[in-house]
Amino acid sequence: MNVIFAGTPDIAVPSLEAAMSCANVCAVLTNPDSPAGRGKRLVASPIKTKALERGIPVLQPEKLDQEFRNQVLELKPDLLISFAYGKIFGPKTLSCFSFGGINIHPSLLPKYRGPAPINAAILNMDEYTGISIQKLAEEMDSGDILLQNRIRLNHDETTEVLSRIVSFISAEMLVEVLENFQVLSVKAYEQKEEDASYCHILKKEDGLIDWNLSSKEISAKIRAYFPWPGSFTFVDSQRLNILAADLIDDSQLNEKYSSEEAGKVLEINKSLGIIVKTGDSLLGIKQLQLHSKKVLDFRSFSNGFCLKDKKLG
Repeated sequence: MNVIFAGTPDIAVPSLEAAMSCANVCAVLTNPDSPAGRGKRLVASPIKTKALERGIPVLQPEKLDQEFRNQVLELKPDLLISFAYGKIFGPKTLSCFSFGGINIHPSLLPKYRGPAPINAAILNMDEYTGISIQKLAEEMDSGDILLQNRIRLNHDETTEVLSRIVSFISAEMLVEVLENFQVLSVKAYEQKEEDASYCHILKKEDGLIDWNLSSKEISAKIRAYFPWPGSFTFVDSQRLNILAADLIDDSQLNEKYSSEEAGKVLEINKSLGIIVKTGDSLLGIKQLQLHSKKVLDFRSFSNGFCLKDKKLG
């Protein structure tokens, strides 16, 4: 089977390697090189880097226009495989593939259609998330399901960690789909539109912490937004990034500080971290960073900056 693999970030690399193991990847489709760092030097996507290592042709169109479709037609591909590519495929593009296209989406579709399903599952403290491989359809993430697997969440995962887990499970699932494509295509089932939910593109300002929320909600937010867009608060008009924090289950400590104002830094505890009052209990900050400074553990940070009795927000 001749396939074109469309993807951009690290999460898609194991699936590209899986596709190469059981199909002929005649080209890779990825976003144009993007500027990065202070020097704004153009940097290739992880998918492009992997493709070039394997000697696979790379397509990087600004638009999926007729010129691009002509390039695709010359390759005579059977199937388009998409995973976190970043653009929508219209019917004209999909018609270039004799078997159409499939998409790997890291949620239990129809839940969390859209661009940030991993973050959404952590943020909403779901018991399970998962991975769906679906047929590409005109409406985003609405195609028939070929294969779906569930992943139990422990409620300590960050988006970085869960993305790594998803990347390897997705690769295993893709092999199963490609090796049984005809059978799974016949058995594919429609999504229930009445159960559909959506997640939005994340923005930097989404990471602002509301200390009036519960400790569990704030913890989920910090984990869901690591490493991007990151969670943050303010202290003395300075931005303070919060990279890691733990729930505090100590009932005596919670009772001691029950009447304190949400957002107040109560103490620096050698084992629990920088203890902050939330809307319902306590949270221990373990890793943090003043804007433009180094990321530090709470002990190192406290040696140079005293947060005790300060109000965050």
